[in-house]
Amino acid sequence: MQHNESVKHVAQTFAAKYGVFPPALRPKDAAPYIGVSVAQLNRLVAAGKLKPVKPSPAVTLFKTTDLDAYLAELFGEG
Repeated sequence: MQHNESVKHVAQTFAAKYGVFPPALRPKDAAPYIGVSVAQLNRLVAAGKLKPVKPSPAVTLFKTTDLDAYLAELFGEG
């Protein structure tokens, strides 16, 4: 199974169980969620277009709502 498929599977499994997509994703899952590489995700953070959440020094998360808003803005829907 490719990584993109595993992310889709994780998100779909979560959505099926809880009725919503995961509230936050780690960078390795957030990147394919918006269709970019982790390196490009880091560039978006450096450019101020996305802001990660750091619940602890070792954990970086991206809110799914922020990722969705970024995509909506990108496609002129926001």
